[in-house]
Amino acid sequence: MKTTTYKLYIGSNNTTGQVDLDLIELTLNKYFQGYTIESADGYWNGTREKTVLITLTSDLNQLQQVISELKEVLQQEAIAYQKISDLHFI
Repeated sequence: MKTTTYKLYIGSNNTTGQVDLDLIELTLNKYFQGYTIESADGYWNGTREKTVLITLTSDLNQLQQVISELKEVLQQEAIAYQKISDLHFI
């Protein structure tokens, strides 16, 4: 399977209004040995919210499975992702 590097954009939990890093990490740790988390402010439907950006390497099928699981456990309407330049490890 071909892997690609992606950046995910995950906003605050729709119920609590907070970013639940524990649930995000618990979910990601089931699938990946490594990833990077950055904090940011984002907007969804005109409302400012705390957001995290996750950089990881995955194949598209696995990524879609992870995003579906994250949406469910975090009570998100949507999680955005974009393909970015591949990471290289030396």
